[in-house]
Amino acid sequence: VMRTTLLGNMLDVIRRNINNKENDLKLSELGNTFSLNDSNERIETKLLTLGLVGDYDFYYTKDIILNLLDKYGVNEIEFEKNDQNSIYHPGRCAHIIVDGQDIGTIGEIHPLVLENFDIGKRVYAAELNIDLLLTKKADQIRYQTVSKYPMVERDIALVVDKAVESQKIIDVIKDNGGQLLKSVQLFDIYTGSQIEEGKKSLAYKIGFQSDERTLKDKEVKATFENILAALSDAFGVNLRG
Repeated sequence: VMRTTLLGNMLDVIRRNINNKENDLKLSELGNTFSLNDSNERIETKLLTLGLVGDYDFYYTKDIILNLLDKYGVNEIEFEKNDQNSIYHPGRCAHIIVDGQDIGTIGEIHPLVLENFDIGKRVYAAELNIDLLLTKKADQIRYQTVSKYPMVERDIALVVDKAVESQKIIDVIKDNGGQLLKSVQLFDIYTGSQIEEGKKSLAYKIGFQSDERTLKDKEVKATFENILAALSDAFGVNLRG
């Protein structure tokens, strides 16, 4: 009787919009859901659910989540592969982890679910437990002066086993980038004919910056090579030419 998810309603709304020739959709709903805990007690949870249709993908949806969490002063965020949620595509779904706690799900809705709702387009969605999120909210949000020195960016394309998760690579880059590392962003995934079977190419844009001076090439090179060595040790990666 009581709903356990908002996704059913979201998919109904998406179907009605598509039937009315609206094919560029960014929708949200904030509402209560209900579940039973281990003691068979009914638990009420407030969820924020997003639904996107059109020229969007997993990473666009991820950026929406990251921007939202940033406004709450939440920084310790990880995305861990989730292949157990049958509503989502098993290879395109992740847990949203904050401070080691699962606060939501993000991914592409499974084609069979879309077929049941008579939706012929890809749908990306996210669910956030707002009750948990509010417990992670920073009491005070601290702002830092924007550096007046230029950021130095380096692109890197890595060939790895398909089973390697992007978040694991990002973690290694952050752990070995030192104080000069300011940003890491995945911007391309390639699995075409130029990549051997069972492999994929992941391309990242890595930003280095100092708040005190303009960086020298040798500083960036040393840090970049340290990152490459760590990636090679962790995953045996090869640089894609």
